[in-house]
Parts: sequence; structure tokens; C-alpha cells
Amino acid sequence: MALLQKGKSNYPFWGASINLITGLDPLGLQTTSEATYATMLPGISNLTNRLRYYGFYCWLLDFYFKTEKKGNSKEQYRFIRRAELMIAIIMQSQRKAVQQITGSNFASNLLNTIENDYFDLAEGADKDGTDKNVYWKYPSGAFGQYYYGAMQALSLIITAVNDFGDVVYNISQPHPRQKVSGKQLANAFEISLSPQIKELFYSNIKKGKLYQSDIPELIKYFAIETIETESSEWQLYMEMLLDKDEPSQEVEELVTFHRRETILSLIKTAVQNDNDYNWYQYCPK
Repeated sequence: MALLQKGKSNYPFWGASINLITGLDPLGLQTTSEATYATMLPGISNLTNRLRYYGFYCWLLDFYFKTEKKGNSKEQYRFIRRAELMIAIIMQSQRKAVQQITGSNFASNLLNTIENDYFDLAEGADKDGTDKNVYWKYPSGAFGQYYYGAMQALSLIITAVNDFGDVVYNISQPHPRQKVSGKQLANAFEISLSPQIKELFYSNIKKGKLYQSDIPELIKYFAIETIETESSEWQLYMEMLLDKDEPSQEVEELVTFHRRETILSLIKTAVQNDNDYNWYQYCPK
């Protein structure tokens, strides 16, 4: 009988050992359900259900190119990873009940074991080729593993090749064919940030440290579960979700609105039930 320990099959040795990564579906058992919700809600998945992450990542990539004049994928990934861990820590510290925050388990452990007045972002986020425990295994963090594909489907994110032939992430620019670009969402997210908070955020990434005393101030601007409904950021999310399924699609015969129809159908159902509807009735028994 095969023995499975920590995601590795020890016996019998019939082939090369592999690591089991939570979230993968190597046998394709979830293919049908995934294909269904991918059709009904393109650009959204069960792993990308915090909408403000879309705006945050657009802003973060834009912020990276504004502050880092030269860079490669390794440096960009480090930038993204430290930012993700910082968000996870401040959310776990101030909004512990909020779920679906990337790196939350790792951040929770840091909060429970901290001995200094700061968190070492570099130690917890940087992949330096060793076997040390970090908040996320995938090289470009949760953004690269989960959000990139969803945001690319919404035409918010693109990849670009720098002067050294290295592929890095970038945001899309405004275009008449789509309602919301990555740049527009980045600008809308940035409106809510003061110059001082942006300087603090950047300093933390560069120094690889997050001081506990700064967390109460950072959460005011980077709370992932909170979006001001009167803000331009909120308006862009609404336009993004209700736009055609493929924003960059120019062939009229291929344009679909499954995402819009699904969302409006859910809202209609809620209204019919006096806004007291059990959403889990949509889930399979």
C-alpha cells in the first residue's frame, strides 16, 4: 500500500515523487464545475472572490513601475510577495474574521509568535532558493497563481518584455473597446491613498519590515474587504463586472454577457426574497 506523508508518496516507488499542492486538480475531477462557473462568471473564480484585490494588484503593478525604474521578474516578484504578506498581516491583525485573504494562515502564525516590534517581510516572503517556510510557494505569489489569469481574462493585466528579454507583469492602458482598463483601476485605487501612506508602504517593501505600530494606520487604506460605494473605485468594479465577458473582444458575433446575466439573476433572486436569500442554495448538495 502506498504511504502518503506531507504530500509525498513514499511507497511504493513506481515513479518520481511529486509534491501535492492544495488547490490543484491533477485528475480533472472538478473540470465540469470549473468549466461551468468559468462560463457563467468569466474573470472570477472561487479563488479570486475578494474584489478589491483586483484594484490592489493593478495599483501595485503601476506603483512598482513608478518607483522602480529598472527591474526584472525576480525583483518584481519580490515586490509583489512582500506587499501580499504585508496585506495578510494587517488584515489578520485588524480584520481577523475576514476570510479569503492570501497568506492569512502564515500571517496568523507570525502574529502569534512575534517577539520584536516589527514583522520581517523579507524573511517571510522572499524565495531565496532555500527550503525556508514562506507565506506562499508560487514564485509570483497568489497574484501570479490565482489572480493573474482572472485579471488577464478581464483585460486588466498584460505581460511585457523588458530590455533584457525578461517577462514582467504590467497593467493594460485605456482603450475605447473596453470600459475598464488596469490603469483606470490603478488610478481609482490610488485616489484613496495619501502620499504619506504610499511612502510608508513603499518603505516597508524596500526595507522588508512592517512595524506593529504602523498597522492601525495602514488598515485604513488597505482593508481588502472594504470599498467605499461612492468612490470611483467602486464604480469601476461595477462597470468591469457588467461589461462584456471578454472586454477586448471586437467581433460583435462573439460578444457574450454571461457574467452580467449571472450577477443580475442573483440580484433579482435576492430582491424577490426581500434581500433575505440563502445563497448556499445555489451550491450542490
